[in-house]
Amino acid sequence: MPTSDPMLITPVVKEILTFQPKTVLDIGIGFGKFGALTREYTDVWCRRTTSTVIIHGIEIFEKYRGLNWGHYNNIFIGDVIKILPTLGSYDLILFLEVLEHIEKNKALELLNLCRSKCKMLLFSYTNSPQDAAFGNENEKHLSTWQDDDFNFDKTLLLKNSLTSLYKIGGYEHNST
Repeated sequence: MPTSDPMLITPVVKEILTFQPKTVLDIGIGFGKFGALTREYTDVWCRRTTSTVIIHGIEIFEKYRGLNWGHYNNIFIGDVIKILPTLGSYDLILFLEVLEHIEKNKALELLNLCRSKCKMLLFSYTNSPQDAAFGNENEKHLSTWQDDDFNFDKTLLLKNSLTSLYKIGGYEHNST
């Protein structure tokens, strides 16, 4: 959906505040909430008068475009499977509430590609069933996930009845 479990906000923002990334890729931006929060808790929080953090986004459904999209420096419209391999590296990649919209083996390939393209990766999934929504066929949930589906080191940041959130990577702290 163009939105996500609100319980993600606090742990994601905490990681952004601690890490202070200079470059961010938000995959599946939807409403653009995490672009806005990234901008707030990097540039604005650090009292910068100009935006210095580069925030890119990928979104398959352009009709979600709204005011929060203005916080991104560049937005790529299309399928992440085709776009991600063409992009460079980032300090932080946000891959939130997207895995379940992709067939499992392709999602695992994307997750591994994300891991190779960033210093820190935050990813989450939900296992609730969902059909097309908001006129977007891409909203269908095509896969379900278990914690042991991921055979790499990760840190669990949140687990509730809706969502699991993980962090991969450490803090090569970026000074402001």
